[in-house]
Amino acid sequence: MKNVLLPAIGALAVALATATPVRADSISLEGRMIDYDGDAEGKEFRAEYTHRGYILRTGVELNHAFSEDVTDSTDISGNAAVEIQAPAGVVISPRAEVGYLIREGAAEDGVFWGLSLSAYRDFGPLTAIVSSRHREGFDDGLGYDEDRIEVGLRYNFDDRNSIGLHYYATDAGVDSNSIGVSYRLAI
Repeated sequence: MKNVLLPAIGALAVALATATPVRADSISLEGRMIDYDGDAEGKEFRAEYTHRGYILRTGVELNHAFSEDVTDSTDISGNAAVEIQAPAGVVISPRAEVGYLIREGAAEDGVFWGLSLSAYRDFGPLTAIVSSRHREGFDDGLGYDEDRIEVGLRYNFDDRNSIGLHYYATDAGVDSNSIGVSYRLAI
């Protein structure tokens, strides 16, 4: 019996983790205004494609940041997360990512990894979001070490369209504060 039960439980777990609810995929776009410590200003644009299963969430993210005073950078990363239903309607989501960072000028390019933990809760059409993220290069020569806190609020117009307002506090060698406006379309 045990020889049949364990593979059946494993198959059920894989099916639940990869199964797709209606409108599980989404495309998100976000623009951010950045205020770097030392009075430098910048902008960042982010595009993300996400696939949500009932438990597992995977995605691809592209970021481009630019400023007159800080090195311009572009990164692309792949990520995977689980979504855990917690008490009081809160969803907790630990996430891991691996990506590649491209910096203009003399700074080195390279591969990085990241871990984050986010929590969100719906309040009618509003969704409150809190997250913390750490990223760093696999190679010390990359000199990439970033910690970021996010607090956000998203308004869901319907089950397909939402806009959000986000605040980010980032420590990446140069401290920065950012305000972002996002749009998400479920497909």
